Amino acid sequence: MDMDVESSTPSPPPKMARFDYGTPPPRDDYDDMISTPIVTFTNRSNTPLISPNPFSPIALEPLTKYNLDEPPMLPILNDNSYKKFLKKSPTDVFSFFPPPTPSKLQRCESLSTSHRFQSDFDVIATIGIGSFGKVYQAMSKLDGCMYAIKATHRKAKSESSKARMLKEVYALAALMEHNDPAIFHIVRYHQAWMEESRLFIQTELCTSTLAQEIGQMTTERKYKLLREVLLALEFLHRNKMVHFDIKPENIFVKEGKYKLGDFGLASKSTIKDVEEGDSRYMPYELLSGDLSDLTKCDIFSLGATLYETCTKPLPSSGPQWHDIRNFVLEKFTPHDLFLIIQEMLDKNPNNRPSAKELLSRRPLLSTQEKELILAHNKVALLEQKHNCCPLKKNILFRSKSLM
Repeated sequence: MDMDVESSTPSPPPKMARFDYGTPPPRDDYDDMISTPIVTFTNRSNTPLISPNPFSPIALEPLTKYNLDEPPMLPILNDNSYKKFLKKSPTDVFSFFPPPTPSKLQRCESLSTSHRFQSDFDVIATIGIGSFGKVYQAMSKLDGCMYAIKATHRKAKSESSKARMLKEVYALAALMEHNDPAIFHIVRYHQAWMEESRLFIQTELCTSTLAQEIGQMTTERKYKLLREVLLALEFLHRNKMVHFDIKPENIFVKEGKYKLGDFGLASKSTIKDVEEGDSRYMPYELLSGDLSDLTKCDIFSLGATLYETCTKPLPSSGPQWHDIRNFVLEKFTPHDLFLIIQEMLDKNPNNRPSAKELLSRRPLLSTQEKELILAHNKVALLEQKHNCCPLKKNILFRSKSLM
């Protein structure tokens, strides 16, 4: 008898989560729902988070941490109730796309990444070896496309060493967030992961580097090189970032376009503690401690790179190294290009033009910009001729009246 009484008592409605996007719909819309405990993005703790990425726009903004310890109850809609809800409260739709359950989250986090490189990629070749590690040409088993995978030699033994290793990842990830045409002249970043305390970075695969082209470049290619790397630098400097390691080995080529890569030394343009790059392309002010404008260091390094493509390999030390930094340069043709590179290698960083200023020089304008200037000049010439015609007629009329 007691059992019958208990069974006839209606069960209380399931405990519902509070929604971020408006108020829940009326109770009759939940007729066919099944209440399931899931994780929602409304159950927040008061623990502030700071993005570890110093290049990110949200690097200094505290974020909200989501508490996954006590998941609330949230309804999962079937087809009928979903259609009802969509008609009555379209602003609340996003509250009903549930994230994974805690068990699924735990399963994802427990997946081992110790063999991710071997399990996800087929290595085709080793395309680069350096003090940092190796770069592989690898094919993804998932999408069948070719990528470049950079794997570090050393392991991260502490949080500080891990942060130094992740500097390149931070820089590339922050840059890829922008919707800017200049991003096409930066090697595209896809993802990164830690495997057995070693860093793996997956980027687009380029066909070659500038170092392989030196000695066989036409004048047109040299102007193209200068313009496209300046586009990348202007984008970096506009976002308060410096590269610090511009050299032929770090300028990549894909489908005839030049792309700036290897952001292992990238830093904020406002820092006062810098890590020096290759001495062949390093400006003198870094050695003297003048860090007033770090963007001009990139301008010097690019100028030195172009100077090498037009003359001969650069020394890493000695009298010739000092000659370049004392403005004793070997002349070459075309003279317009020599004058631009001469400005970029000026001993005084304040006299070096910025990337934006250099891109406004006539030899470095794009084809479209040159055509636009040409069209503007034609219009101006026609307007000038049109304005002169009434004046000529007036002079002729006056001359006839005097006769």
